[in-house]
Amino acid sequence: MGKKSNLSSKKKENDAIIRPIIPIVVFFLLIAVVMAIYAAREKKAVQDNTVQSILMTAASYSASAHHDIDRLKEPAMLVATLLEQNRGSENVAQIQELLKQLCANTDAYMALFVNPGGNGVSNTGARVKVGTDVVKLGEGVKEVRAYYLEDDKITGQPALVISFPVNGRSNDLLAYYKLETLMKYNDIHDYGGNTWSSVMDADGTVLYTQGSQKGLPGTGENLLQQLQGQLGSQTYSDLSYSVEQKKNCYCTARIADNENFIALVPLGINDWYFVMGMSKVYMDKMVKKDWKVTRQMIFIVILSSVIFVTVMVIYLRINHNDFKSRSVALQNKADTDLLTELNNKIATERKIKEYIETHEGQQALMFVFDIDNFKKINDTRGHAFGDEVLRNIGMRLSTEFRSSDIAGRAGGDEFILFLKNIPDEEVLQKEAQKVAGLFKDFKIGQYTKYSVTASIGCAVYPRDADSFETLYEAADKGLYKAKKRGKNQLAFYKEAGETV
Repeated sequence: MGKKSNLSSKKKENDAIIRPIIPIVVFFLLIAVVMAIYAAREKKAVQDNTVQSILMTAASYSASAHHDIDRLKEPAMLVATLLEQNRGSENVAQIQELLKQLCANTDAYMALFVNPGGNGVSNTGARVKVGTDVVKLGEGVKEVRAYYLEDDKITGQPALVISFPVNGRSNDLLAYYKLETLMKYNDIHDYGGNTWSSVMDADGTVLYTQGSQKGLPGTGENLLQQLQGQLGSQTYSDLSYSVEQKKNCYCTARIADNENFIALVPLGINDWYFVMGMSKVYMDKMVKKDWKVTRQMIFIVILSSVIFVTVMVIYLRINHNDFKSRSVALQNKADTDLLTELNNKIATERKIKEYIETHEGQQALMFVFDIDNFKKINDTRGHAFGDEVLRNIGMRLSTEFRSSDIAGRAGGDEFILFLKNIPDEEVLQKEAQKVAGLFKDFKIGQYTKYSVTASIGCAVYPRDADSFETLYEAADKGLYKAKKRGKNQLAFYKEAGETV
């Protein structure tokens, strides 16, 4: 009897040990299965991320090119404007001086002022003739255009030509640049050796190539045709379609006796493309390196899950509700300005940024308030009265607008109001008028009423700016405009008919 009792007691002890282990073992096996699936997906994700990283690098170079050429346009547009304003003058010396100034202030090695027939003057004062079959000239062509010339027909060298219309004179201003000067950022070292870059047009014709490998696609060669023989028909069809649609795309092909990963990104100039190639071997090493880190992480997760689950599940179950309520309370306390009970500066900025990230392109309004003569209020009525002014403004902002809108104190006597989901111009104007009227007959004081006014600047998202920092800067400029006009009013960063 005693032996049976001992066996029964031992069985109960074993059951007591095994029973909690079973769900842990089951959970661990579940974790293992999930991690195996995750591993397979993550390996593909690592490959995709590597591809996207290379595409992003190529896109950054492409954006730099576009930015550089846009920057080159500014002085040229100024010279074109000056030429148009002096439309009655045929003074060659005056025209030459303007063209010389353009070359001096940009990387242009030559500038021409030509008529629709291609006859004109260069920055050296020489008479020139431009082939109209290559560069479109004359009245009716109003946009700024870019051309690549294998031979500029004047110095005998290849050139990127940007044409600026001088409409008042039916003439054109032509600025000539060396393509290698503009493509200086193509000296790519981000991905080790055997990296190269090209610029090609939409038909695949190479305009310029830079890189250390031999056998790279040269000027005038058709890169897409070179790729066609190395890709499957469906793959080549997809690549050609992406180029035709001006989309980012990529492929793997043999270039210069090496297997290359090739990224193609629209350059933003005409239909040209920026092409970046790199050794496929190096890319595979990148994937392997990143995957090794992930694999180690998966092992650590599986190993740690047993200890973590046994300790944390019970703790989290018991403490979840209490932890959640305390977290919310602490967050609210940390976000609140103690004087006005509005959002403080940090919380205001964070919440506006969250809205912009999750509602991209959805119109909203940012107002920046500045109490007029607040220093005078503090000096003449005392800081306690100044605090009362700020509290009352906080109460008004809290009650006059939707709870979903964001109202906050940025510090001192500055407030920010962010109105979400403004569907159209009519609502925009209506809300602006409402904000402008907040300080109408706004008086503080128990016995002697003191009229408080504010200057208000307003910026429209995303019309005026597309980030918190630039939107705040635009609204602040509107505030400065309101103060400059005499305070106690609202001013938009960009008003009707106004260019900023």
